[in-house]
Amino acid sequence: MPDVQYDAVAPDHARGSIEKFKLGKIAVRKRVIERTAGESHFHAVRIPSCMTIALGADHAGFEYKDRIAEILRADGHTVIDFGTHDATPVDYPQYGFAVGEAVASGQAERGIVVCGSSLGISIAANKVPGVRCAVVTEPLSAELARRHNDANVLALSERLTGWEMIERLVDVFMHAPFDGDVPSGARHKHRVAQLFEFDDAQQARTLIAIEKGEVTGAVTPKDLL
Repeated sequence: MPDVQYDAVAPDHARGSIEKFKLGKIAVRKRVIERTAGESHFHAVRIPSCMTIALGADHAGFEYKDRIAEILRADGHTVIDFGTHDATPVDYPQYGFAVGEAVASGQAERGIVVCGSSLGISIAANKVPGVRCAVVTEPLSAELARRHNDANVLALSERLTGWEMIERLVDVFMHAPFDGDVPSGARHKHRVAQLFEFDDAQQARTLIAIEKGEVTGAVTPKDLL
């Protein structure tokens, strides 16, 4: 993988109106494409068409959720908003479950969940089979969550992350592709598939590793590298 890096601090373009932010998004995508250009083993960034995005938040995250919905709609995406819509205390697991199920069932292509810390609601979303929810706080992690882990739900914090950074994270999450979709990224597809393989056979394998005190047999096949 080439050296893909993002500034740790949100750029000036993230401050201001949606129109200014959309110009900033073009710059972000251009930088990613420039970094991938000339890398024969690395596919170019594919800008996805308009998608259906499921949103959910508790009372500690609904304000960011509403602002994210505004940005997504302005960008042409369809938004399914599961709430909540005000500061009345609610139980965050229910919103994580709703977004997770919408994504896992195909009702939505991706999801974004927000709570005070991003932690609790992400745990809830990840309880839904088929969900790969990633907690991210800076753009490189958001990109790697998509490129390497095929994350389909993004978890964000309203209390710990500034709005300028939230805008940046959402943009990267929406536009970074999954490297496992092309032959050169086969290792990522191989590894992501294992995230849902904790069946009886996998549990037996894990118990053997625990008994031995060491994980063995986990070397990635050379033909996938």
